[in-house]
Amino acid sequence: GHEVLTREQETTALLTRFFEEHPIHYDTAVASLSGLLSSFRMLEFPFTQAKKIDSAIEFELENYVPVPIEDLEIDYVTVEKADNTSKILTVYTPRAELVKFLNMLSHAHCDPRYVGVESLDLANLYHSGLLPPQGNYIILDLGHSKTNLCLMQGPHLRAVRTLTVGGKTITQAIAKAFQIDTAQAEAMKIKKGQISAFETGDALSEVIQKVVDDLLVQVRQTLFAFYEKGEKTIEAVYLCGG
Repeated sequence: GHEVLTREQETTALLTRFFEEHPIHYDTAVASLSGLLSSFRMLEFPFTQAKKIDSAIEFELENYVPVPIEDLEIDYVTVEKADNTSKILTVYTPRAELVKFLNMLSHAHCDPRYVGVESLDLANLYHSGLLPPQGNYIILDLGHSKTNLCLMQGPHLRAVRTLTVGGKTITQAIAKAFQIDTAQAEAMKIKKGQISAFETGDALSEVIQKVVDDLLVQVRQTLFAFYEKGEKTIEAVYLCGG
């Protein structure tokens, strides 16, 4: 019989083939972990010194995480400093998942100098010059298995969240509604899929609309949670992904 590959082995094989077909000469490789593999938490400290923050984060996080702190890889971004207080966005991922991710890249002969988390790295889009220099807005990255949401204030990252709705969710909903397999559902989505601001009576559009409505509910809930913590109302949404 055929050998069943793990997800990591499949990805390594695809990356290896990609690099073979497209021999890219690069100085620095940059990689990002999936937002689904990481968790985020906003912490506040009554000081601003980086050394104090470094030593306090693990102790503070222990109150919130359900696993031993030594099993996690932890990093943070300073979101705000004012009057001897700091607001810190921490990101943590299971160390085993990070090792698996790095091994996957290593087996494809890729050695990244920087490894981030995609939902946080979205904030770097500001440097493209396509986003406003001031005001509050979100970047919504619509992906295959999830949607990343990044709350910005001009050039500054304020908060992030990864939502569990993506293109795959639409494909699965179509497969279920029309009782067809995933490949047929994906083809139907790409060829005929659309949503309309008006009632069309089209069964496919209605299936897709229900998934999009679910995504919108999650986006609104996320924004309301941010507002409750003192964030300002957003003025724009920038879409990317696909």
